[in-house]
Amino acid sequence: MENTIAKECLFTSPKADFWFEALIDKIQSDQTQLRIGMASKEKEDFYSYLIEGNATELFKKNREFNNQYFITKIIVDYVNLLREENIKPSKLAFDYSNSRVLVWAEVENEETEDSLILAQAEINAKYQEYNIYLSSSIVESADNLNIPEHYKKLTN
Repeated sequence: MENTIAKECLFTSPKADFWFEALIDKIQSDQTQLRIGMASKEKEDFYSYLIEGNATELFKKNREFNNQYFITKIIVDYVNLLREENIKPSKLAFDYSNSRVLVWAEVENEETEDSLILAQAEINAKYQEYNIYLSSSIVESADNLNIPEHYKKLTN
């Protein structure tokens, strides 16, 4: 009952009025862009899927957007966690797929390796409900391995 009252207050608030008006303005602006041929390909596709009722493509695009959003959040949170915990691999690089963020880390000692494993576990626990996981490859500097080409190196 309390949640229902909170929603009623939210939906009748000036904030809600402003939000709905801004949304309608945005849709009308998009319609103008589409009519005069000034909309991006992504915007054209999005509205085509809506107008045609193509739920499959809408859900596919939504999944891609969600994955990108959570992948970005995972990488940012992971790097921030490393900074907060003063975990300093000598090299750090990332790659990703639809459901995984791949980490390539080079370490100087076992303590840093253990800390990276714990950081991975913490991030995976935080994001487990979104079915996107961090997966690390940890190598020692003495192994003299190069960062794989498909990884993007994080600059220090």
